[in-house]
Amino acid sequence: MSSSKNDIREGHYSISYKSPNNEFKHNSNKLETNQDGQIPKDNYMMVYFTFFLLGLATVLAWNVFTTASVYFHSRFIGTPFVDYFENYFSIIYMVPDLLFLGYAIYFQKSGNMSRRITISLLSLITIFMMVAITTQVNLFTPTGYFYFIIFLMFLSGTFAAYLQNGVFAVVSQFSPIYMQAVMSGQGLAGVIVSVFEIVSAITIENKKTPTEAELSQMALACFLFSMLMALLSIITYFILTFSPLYLHYFPPQETLIIHPIDQTLSNHSLQSTFNRIQLLCFAVFYDFIITLGLYPSITAFIRSTTPIQNRYLFQQDYLFIPIHFLIFNIFDWIGRSLPGFKFLDITSKYHLLIFSLVRTIFILLFLFSNVDVGMYGKRIVPLLITNDWIYFLVLSLFGFTNGYLASLCMVAGPQVFGVVKDLAGNLLNFFMILGLVGGSLLSFPLRALSCGCNPFTAN
Repeated sequence: MSSSKNDIREGHYSISYKSPNNEFKHNSNKLETNQDGQIPKDNYMMVYFTFFLLGLATVLAWNVFTTASVYFHSRFIGTPFVDYFENYFSIIYMVPDLLFLGYAIYFQKSGNMSRRITISLLSLITIFMMVAITTQVNLFTPTGYFYFIIFLMFLSGTFAAYLQNGVFAVVSQFSPIYMQAVMSGQGLAGVIVSVFEIVSAITIENKKTPTEAELSQMALACFLFSMLMALLSIITYFILTFSPLYLHYFPPQETLIIHPIDQTLSNHSLQSTFNRIQLLCFAVFYDFIITLGLYPSITAFIRSTTPIQNRYLFQQDYLFIPIHFLIFNIFDWIGRSLPGFKFLDITSKYHLLIFSLVRTIFILLFLFSNVDVGMYGKRIVPLLITNDWIYFLVLSLFGFTNGYLASLCMVAGPQVFGVVKDLAGNLLNFFMILGLVGGSLLSFPLRALSCGCNPFTAN
């Protein structure tokens, strides 16, 4: 390592963090070659697969709780929360997710990232197991069960924050393709949930009223699957830490040495890194503001424009809405996966910011669609999109641009010259979560505009 003076002149600096391999070393401009001048190969794409699984695991808790919403609705009958429990789920999960992620980023330089990943995954497995048990053994009154699940949602949001912090800190040190793997894994989670919702919709429609035992079995399957995915993520991550590629970026037996001037740099690294990627942070923030402002608060109320007597099966309300979720998530997943191809990788901060701002047009496009205004609402915006296939095209572009832009921003951030890579990855993730929260708040006035109604009450 060159002297501290040369490090400053050349824009290089390093910070070391504890890890299972004794030190978690970060270099803002680390030379990505081994002694032979080559990066170790990712044999059989195992490293890619591991980060793909870890990406899926970061959103596993949220997706499994929302997937089992029909089951929870049956368990909350008789409580004042039965019709609005999903709103409580969103708040109780997202707020600690955002707050603890911010806390984890602020104290990141003293954190053990591998330990955060492992403990978070083990904690999520425990939470999934506890819920799985309650699907088979009734231990609570309906109200008691609601508060129990809310408590587990709070814990899930907290551990998800630390898991995201660890995963994005680690993957930011690798080549950009592995950040894309994490984003793609998150996208697949949404596709899995959508497929499950369609199967559930068909089952419920055929049986009209599923029994409590059937709902319990479906919920049990969801949480057991989530336990399996989280366990597989731990196993593959443990194997990853012994791979040549991992050891190339995180050499074992490192000595924690921070020179006084390096310590000064580390104290300012958060602000310095943010200043370099602030346009990307805003781009990914605004991307999710628009997405969550419209999806699903507006899109879930859009119905087929085809007369009932002429509708095909997929145009019936009970399938039209789940299919719309599937379309969004498939194209979101495709978009998240495309930055893996270099010729589709956009790195210009200004281009990505413009890309994000252009997505504002989707507000008008969905308001022009056939939004169900309910019994007491009225259309304020004219109905201009009167063809289901045009609506599906708009929805496809909406999902694709969301995933593509998010993945481009997350991939580009750690590659910006002079940033601390793990901080860049986590700052972008923080603004992505902040966008989710902001979009959830924006959804209320947009819903009011779409239906001419009170968005806080049922229509």
